[in-house]
Amino acid sequence: MNNYTKYAIATFFAIAVAIPFKLVAVIGILVVALLITTGIGVCSLRSGIFGPAVTSKKGAESVFLTFDDGPDPELTPKVLDLLKQKGITATFFCIAQQAELYPELVKRIIAEGHGLASHDLTHPWWANFRRYKQLKHDISSSVNVLEQISGGSISLYRPPVGLSNPHTHRVCRELGLTIVGWNRSARDGGNRSAVAISHLAALSMRPGDIVLMHDSAPTMYNRNLFLASLETVISRIKKERFSTESLL
Repeated sequence: MNNYTKYAIATFFAIAVAIPFKLVAVIGILVVALLITTGIGVCSLRSGIFGPAVTSKKGAESVFLTFDDGPDPELTPKVLDLLKQKGITATFFCIAQQAELYPELVKRIIAEGHGLASHDLTHPWWANFRRYKQLKHDISSSVNVLEQISGGSISLYRPPVGLSNPHTHRVCRELGLTIVGWNRSARDGGNRSAVAISHLAALSMRPGDIVLMHDSAPTMYNRNLFLASLETVISRIKKERFSTESLL
């Protein structure tokens, strides 16, 4: 066997071995890219990977305050009192099962000029793992509950924790709902800790921002701290001469 033949055989085996490794590497890179893209899509409504969502109102002259997870029988009335006293308009993304328990608070939200929107039927930690059929049942049920209580139509939906998947966007398209996220968060952790609530007082805003807050709190101390922080936010809005509007 001459040197040329030996070289040809060696080259053949080198290529035969190299091609699978390169193919595996390419597939690995594609899989990692897919996982990263999917993760961004799940966690960020602003990415638009799975579909459109409103996360700010560019060009608007108002700030859009939003409250999730209510209505809460202890905190929501106090939030409404403060908003009424200060002349502030907001949007409440209500959990439908909470709304069924406290329909009078839903009616008060509407009566005082605020927006009403869906924050799903319940708020389980596994909400984003629901399949299409379950997701459609829950979201449509939440809309039906809120419409029956309020006597109006529901057009906005915010997924629990702001997480979404392709099913979320498909269901909302079919139900005629606009998905709403946010671009300013109080990072209040659902008002579960004093440290988290303290972030609210430092919240910065500008016209067009959709601001995420929560009108629920597990403890009396947290409720009082939240209300004081919310009053600081409202004072800043007044100082900057920002107007506020419902998202509707």
